[in-house]
Amino acid sequence: EKLNESLEEINGLRPLLQESGFIIGDVYVTASITPCIGLVIEQQSEGVNHLDKVIQDNELSKFQSVVMSSIKKMYDLNSTVEKHNYTIGQIDIALGVSPEATAHLNHKESRSFS
Repeated sequence: EKLNESLEEINGLRPLLQESGFIIGDVYVTASITPCIGLVIEQQSEGVNHLDKVIQDNELSKFQSVVMSSIKKMYDLNSTVEKHNYTIGQIDIALGVSPEATAHLNHKESRSFS
């Protein structure tokens, strides 16, 4: 039942992400003592980051607010990592008992950009 609810919330997040210039690249479920569901967020190819505008212009649910603000916090670091020839390729958001976000830094010479 909880998985079904989580997937419904994730699907409700898709239009906001798309408007922001992002997509859900992957959804995963972790079965453990503290199970969680997670999202892998990617910036759209040729996408422009509109997170601030979407966060400001929409009334977000608690779930949407947590996800969108986590993505924004990570992408606020992009100017720093770009100075070292990296870019944020993906953001992994684990929505368990204590949510966490992990940025995957891709080197600019990575095959991800070829």
